Amino acid sequence: PVDRRFADVPITAKGGGARTPLMAPKTVAVVLRGAREVLDSMALSMLEASVDLEGLGQGQYQLPVRVAPPQHVAVVRVEPAQVRVRIP
Repeated sequence: PVDRRFADVPITAKGGGARTPLMAPKTVAVVLRGAREVLDSMALSMLEASVDLEGLGQGQYQLPVRVAPPQHVAVVRVEPAQVRVRIP
């Protein structure tokens, strides 16, 4: 297996209803591990980074960023692992 870094993966908010949170930063870098041929065929659009707003009210939070990797690929790390989120 080899590691590959994907920069500028956009973060989406899940579970927040109609509210639009402010996030800093708005993107993360993701390091994945897998077979070279799998990683070479991957596009940035295949990665989804998200924060979970379920059950959170108005305020400021430090939330972990979750990345759902494609099949046969593992997440080594997410940089930064947490982002600042403000829910208006």
